[in-house]
Amino acid sequence: MKIINYTPDLQFSFPTIVTVGMFDGVHVGHQAILSFLKKQGDNNPQCKTVVITFDSHPRAVLGLDADKLKMLSSQEEKFEQIANQGIDNLLLIPFTKELASLSAAEFVKTILLNQCRIQTLVLGYDNHFGNKQKGNFSEVFSLAENGLFNIETVEACYCENIEISSTQVRKLLGSGNISMANKMLGKSYSFSAKVIPGKQIGHTLGFPTANLQLLDSSKLIPQEGVYAVKIRYNEQLYNGMMSIGKQLTFGFDDTLVEVHIFNLNETLYDKVLTIFFEEKIRDVRKFSGKEELIAALENDKQKCLKILTSKS
Repeated sequence: MKIINYTPDLQFSFPTIVTVGMFDGVHVGHQAILSFLKKQGDNNPQCKTVVITFDSHPRAVLGLDADKLKMLSSQEEKFEQIANQGIDNLLLIPFTKELASLSAAEFVKTILLNQCRIQTLVLGYDNHFGNKQKGNFSEVFSLAENGLFNIETVEACYCENIEISSTQVRKLLGSGNISMANKMLGKSYSFSAKVIPGKQIGHTLGFPTANLQLLDSSKLIPQEGVYAVKIRYNEQLYNGMMSIGKQLTFGFDDTLVEVHIFNLNETLYDKVLTIFFEEKIRDVRKFSGKEELIAALENDKQKCLKILTSKS
């Protein structure tokens, strides 16, 4: 897949089949749109498929609860996941207040028709773009009805009768419902992080942990709790368990993200790990002392091993 950075003088030399969106998380619903886009491209070999996405989330640029918004995928992760769907081109457009001021029809005329030579626009069931105060999205359908391009729509996808969306996945991860979130994503939710120095408490308990600092601070961290996880390190996959939260038993108030990796005894400072969440096993809680905590950790480990072995 070719990644193209938008410029005002951009001009495609070929006709295109286009879809537009943030595609955060590239969940099952997004995958259905991308699959349909590719099929349209296969059926029209004179055209190239193009995914148009933005460098920043509109909510962040426009200040709409921007401080609360966390992303499901980094830009690099999103690009890789879209490329895996067999798309020809990705057009990355800087999202600015000026761009946000365009109506949907103005966006179509200026960028899709004049620059991208669009022949077909693929829309998700709720995939509307453009400034709602400057025009109704029906104007886009009017342009299509005038023969300037075609519009194809893709129906909503559901998981256990719940409509799949990036917002819904964020809610599920925020409530610790990893299993349902992963079903909607079509993969295990993950993030990459660097190992940083910690308080070494895990070593005194027989469960040494790697304290983590996310590489992308905009990525969502699931609800506080203990999780069964898989860890990718040095191109190998390990089983482990992760704790997100405060060390209540020892009276520390800092919220930590730390992982204990089974069957790996190696100094990991400054190394990068990728964590794949599989299931939440319990909430963070305060124990009466080290002995009770160690017993709980051993029980956690056995639960995680059972879960992770079943997913191997």
